[in-house]
Amino acid sequence: MFLNPQVPTQALPRVDHVQWQPLHPRYVREQQLVRGVVIVIIAIAWFVLMPWKGASALAIIPFYIVALIAGVALVLWPSVEVPRRGFALREHDMIYRHGVLFRKVTAVPFNRIQHVEVSNGPLDRRFGIGTLKLFTAGGSGGDLLVEGLPIELAEQLREHILGKAGVAIERD
Repeated sequence: MFLNPQVPTQALPRVDHVQWQPLHPRYVREQQLVRGVVIVIIAIAWFVLMPWKGASALAIIPFYIVALIAGVALVLWPSVEVPRRGFALREHDMIYRHGVLFRKVTAVPFNRIQHVEVSNGPLDRRFGIGTLKLFTAGGSGGDLLVEGLPIELAEQLREHILGKAGVAIERD
C-alpha cells in the first residue's frame, strides 16, 4: 500500500543554516576585465561613428558623462554581485544561490542528474577558474550552471556529484 505521510514544516532542512561556499575571488576580476574590454570596444566604435559630428560640445558632454558613469558602474558590478553567489553540497543535493536585489536559491537533487560537465575558456584558464554544469532529467529547466569555481574544485565536484548520482565517470 502506498503511503504519503505529511512532513511537518519544523522538520524541513533550513537553507539559511547552510555553510555557503564562495566563488573564486579571481572570478570578479575576470568579469570586470571582460566588461571593461566590451565597454572600450563600444566606446571606440562610438567615437569612430560619432553621430553628432558638428554638434556643439555642450550638447554632447552630458551624454558622455552619463556613459562614463554607466561604464564604471558596469565594470564595478561584479564586485557587488559575485560575493552574493555561493554553493553548498548536501547529502542528497547541491544548492546554489545568486542575486543581489532578487535572491534565488536552486537545489538540484543528485538522483535527477544525468550528466556533469566542467568547462573553461581561454580567459578562464588564465584566471584558473571554470564552470560546473549539471544536466538533469526532465529538460533544461532544472539544469544548474556554477561559474567562477577554481578549476581543481570544479573537477572534484564533478567526480563527487557523478559518484553520488550513480553515473559512470568519464575520464579524458
